[in-house]
Amino acid sequence: MAQLHRPIIGWTLAIVAGTALGFVLGEPLLWLGIATLCCGFTWLYRKGMAVSLSICLLALCLTGWRTSCVREQDVAVRIRLKELQREGSYFRLKATVTNDRQIIWRKRGGPYCRFSVENAFFDSGTEIHGVDLSIYYYDRSGQFPETGETWLMYGKLRKNSWGYRMGVSVQGDTATHLIAEDRLTTPQYRFIAFRNKLAGYLALGVSLNEALLTQTMVLGGRSRLPYKLSHQYADAGIIHIFAISGLHIGIVAGLLLWIFGGIGFRLRTRAFLLLPLLCGYLLLTGVPPSAARACLMALFYCFAPCFWRKPDAICALFVTAAIVLLIEPRWIFNVGALLSFNVMGGILLYFTPLSYFFSRAMKAHPQRQLDGDILLYPSWTVRVRRTFAAILSLTLSAWIASVPLCLFFFGRVSLIGLLLNLFVPMLALTVVWGACISLLTGAFLPWLAIFLNRLNAFTLSFVDWCTQQMLRLPWAVIEVSHRPSVFLVLILEMGLITLGLWLRRVEEHLREEDPLDPCARIVPPLDA
Repeated sequence: MAQLHRPIIGWTLAIVAGTALGFVLGEPLLWLGIATLCCGFTWLYRKGMAVSLSICLLALCLTGWRTSCVREQDVAVRIRLKELQREGSYFRLKATVTNDRQIIWRKRGGPYCRFSVENAFFDSGTEIHGVDLSIYYYDRSGQFPETGETWLMYGKLRKNSWGYRMGVSVQGDTATHLIAEDRLTTPQYRFIAFRNKLAGYLALGVSLNEALLTQTMVLGGRSRLPYKLSHQYADAGIIHIFAISGLHIGIVAGLLLWIFGGIGFRLRTRAFLLLPLLCGYLLLTGVPPSAARACLMALFYCFAPCFWRKPDAICALFVTAAIVLLIEPRWIFNVGALLSFNVMGGILLYFTPLSYFFSRAMKAHPQRQLDGDILLYPSWTVRVRRTFAAILSLTLSAWIASVPLCLFFFGRVSLIGLLLNLFVPMLALTVVWGACISLLTGAFLPWLAIFLNRLNAFTLSFVDWCTQQMLRLPWAVIEVSHRPSVFLVLILEMGLITLGLWLRRVEEHLREEDPLDPCARIVPPLDA
């Protein structure tokens, strides 16, 4: 409990609050004035708690000032786009094609290409911020822009828009390829080209649709999944296995640490070698919010011993949130980022007490004692029950933390996700392990890569079959007619935090009465 009072957590909460209030209230000059007053107050009262409070308030005001400036730029861009959409007029757009490029075949009219863009500018040179533009590119010749190419397009905004997502229809004969401004040689797109090469190894011996699931699970790019399939997995509550997150980063980091340990590297050497490799994997996946959160947390956690600090997952989570918002404040409204941080916080808060309570309920809690304080290894039945209790606790912790945000953003909550997440992540773990081995052996042992790819395809087809069967149940998904307001979601979040802290207090009280808990350190007998 004492960890919850560390200064870094207060500073992070100030940064989060400043980012949110800056987007909601605006007024950058007001924030700058309050920050100046905080500096003066800190200089006058340089004692004790006043300094800490002043620093937190200063962090809140500075992030609020920066975020309000970003908000003004975004609002100006959205107003101009809304005017163009309302008038139905054409405009010029210069942008770079991203990695989610898809060619879609129609029954009539031939194929078209849909892709997102980055580094987008109006013809006046104003950069487009705060809006996700999707380009619908039509060309009868079938020649479409490639990833990393920069194009000058003449298009019209589509009538339908989804929040901050807007579509632009472009005809191929009005677009110009700006070869001199292509970004194919930049490090980002070199990683994309390398990613596409690795994706080819995962397609050996299987169909394109089967390979797409494995490629998405290991290399990212969830936007490439068909809408029907993505909607199915979202309703089942297991769409997270296709989002690069802690599961995937943990597998990659564990594999690398195991290799470094086998070679004989020391702990600090392993951490420094892990840094560039995890950053490379993050760039390989396109830097989605969940992957950025998991990668930064893993690096902070692994680097703590290098600076003679005890690894602390809670502090790592808060530091990661602060760094992410300082780099990209718009992620505070990103659904993937919010769910990733919220679920990870719920796991850290609820997992330990729930695991303790479930272990006691399954009679896997008491342990035998020999002479002195030496404990025997538990029997295999006790270990199986403890493992099941841990899986159940992890699933329930993540589900509890995701409920308020799922109701707010989607208006529905998956109940069958509680059942599917008891075994689907384990199957996803085997798929990611098999895919990693396939990537390592695809160049010189293609027969092994083909075998592993077919095994992964069979595993994912089993997951798909289980998902379809579960969705047929009448209570599979709960929908609400009216989504909760932001105020109600904040109340639910505060209530869940209070409940988690109370459960941790109860757990600590029970542990003091019964020291032989399943989380106690077990040592072998002296004659072992």
